[in-house]
Amino acid sequence: MIKESVKKLTPYIPNTVPCTIKLDANEGSNYLFNEALDFRTEPLNLYPDSDALKLCNDLSQYLNVKPSQIMVGNGSSEMIELLIKTYVEKDEIVLGFEPSFSMYQVYTTLHGGNYRTVSAEDDLSFSIERLITRAKQLKPKLIILCSPNNPTGFTFSKATLEKVLKATEALVLIDEAYGEFSHQETVVSMVDTYPKLMVTRTFSKAFGL
Repeated sequence: MIKESVKKLTPYIPNTVPCTIKLDANEGSNYLFNEALDFRTEPLNLYPDSDALKLCNDLSQYLNVKPSQIMVGNGSSEMIELLIKTYVEKDEIVLGFEPSFSMYQVYTTLHGGNYRTVSAEDDLSFSIERLITRAKQLKPKLIILCSPNNPTGFTFSKATLEKVLKATEALVLIDEAYGEFSHQETVVSMVDTYPKLMVTRTFSKAFGL
């Protein structure tokens, strides 16, 4: 029998309308690979390096962190789900803002957690003070903040996000999928200062991969 938590989920159905440039998914011209990819020199008969060591080494230079602080997955969505199913026990609370990326609630529900939200203001901004107050009441296991936020584009300053890290005992995930489009500074540099901080990034937005 299918779990009740799964039965209650609303399926995520991507927009399949053909577009020359699909802005919501950032699908358009393949500008990074102008020539056809050639896999003849790749050992396709072997399992890939599950730790993606070469990629982690290159990313560490781009992000200015240690390679050991990077984990690579099949998109940041996979990494978000991995964090939830690793840390969130049954009925534990995951706290975020609404509206935001719908998969936060899907993954939390799927793995038995309780997803709670703080609503946006009338201008679609987010109040960190309200979030902190709610966190002190609910004592969530995990707080997820998307900056820039999907779908509103609202961004948090580095100093604002640091307030959350100082004010709560919860694990804090900052989803920076759209980070390259923002003028705000990334919080990746704070992972040494705050061990409970996790940051997700992706190739699927600014890099179009």
